[in-house]
Amino acid sequence: MKKSSIIYAGLLLLSFCTLSFTSCKSSKAEDSATSDADSATEEVEVQEMVDPYTGWHYVAEKKLSIKNGNVKIEMNGEDGTFCLYAVNESGKSIPVLATRDAKSASFFSLLIDKTEYPLLNSYRVKTEARRTPYGAQMAYTVAGTMQVVVDFSFAPSIISSDFVDMLRVTVYTINIGIETHELSIKALFDTVLGESSGVHFSTAAEEKINVSRQYETMARDKWVTSSDGSTSIQFLLCGNGISIPRYVTLANKDLLSASWVPAIVYGQGFHTVYSNNNSALGINYSSFSLSALKSDIKTFFIALATDKAEPKGQIFLASLETGETSLPIYNTNENDEQTAIVPSLPESDRGFVQSESVDPDFLYAQMLVERVKTLDEEADAEELHRLNKELDEVLLKLQKK
Repeated sequence: MKKSSIIYAGLLLLSFCTLSFTSCKSSKAEDSATSDADSATEEVEVQEMVDPYTGWHYVAEKKLSIKNGNVKIEMNGEDGTFCLYAVNESGKSIPVLATRDAKSASFFSLLIDKTEYPLLNSYRVKTEARRTPYGAQMAYTVAGTMQVVVDFSFAPSIISSDFVDMLRVTVYTINIGIETHELSIKALFDTVLGESSGVHFSTAAEEKINVSRQYETMARDKWVTSSDGSTSIQFLLCGNGISIPRYVTLANKDLLSASWVPAIVYGQGFHTVYSNNNSALGINYSSFSLSALKSDIKTFFIALATDKAEPKGQIFLASLETGETSLPIYNTNENDEQTAIVPSLPESDRGFVQSESVDPDFLYAQMLVERVKTLDEEADAEELHRLNKELDEVLLKLQKK
């Protein structure tokens, strides 16, 4: 069978199955078709989807902006970028990461075997911004073989409080191909607050950091804070349920992006011949191997503070040590007072995350179709035959169900 025939059969299968795994939420009344054609306003249908790999419910949007408590998230699904803001008592949104040239400022990267893919829109990376009941996500499909979902969920630092001043950041990496790969995740945050204060960073162990650092453990330092004395962002990188980084690097932004594991000169300031006083934070995680339909999860937290207050990361980490790993997250709809609980923090850094309502055979069929899409037109006939046979088998199983 030709490649195009396999794709056609697979898409028919997935179109049929998707009816069972997605739900639609329309803001129109059922009789909208008979409404006055001259009506001045017409509400747009909103479709709620379910990610078949993570189980998250979401609505895809080209661009989104969500504010909750003193935290604001902006995402651009067209280029794959995100921005974070702290909202002060007067309602002003203050950027805590660089907003200039967002595509080269703060972003995540995925290393597949020996090839790095910055998670930004490109011919090899497809991007989608998502609004969730708890915050926002950016989903990246990488080279047709991997899916990375970066989830930002609102959270209060004090479990009993309803005031949101934190984000839980969860990075899901799922192998949607059929081959096993060696992978690694890296995050780069172009901080801006400390550059104007004279103290670029601080940690639990050091109050003033104005030169490059690279940590192989955060057991002593716990967090990295960037502050201008009034507004602060604090990255919580060590604690119960927080994934352990391989390296945490404080250096000039250009140095952080120059190589996968930044090579720094200890004691060097945050400057290069190309940029001066431009400090940033890099987080490298240890490599891991994923076979087909397996996933990896990395989790850390970001605390924000404004109006000269201190971030409450230390208080939050203490609550995690007591076993408080299921966080109350508050709906982003201002007209809806309902609260919800997000999934508990992952007990392991590896394991396939999926909703119980999603059939694994459906996921396997989707994986086969994605694999065929990545093949060249001159693909090996034997491989095409094998994929066609597997697709026929899974289709038969789904039909029996």
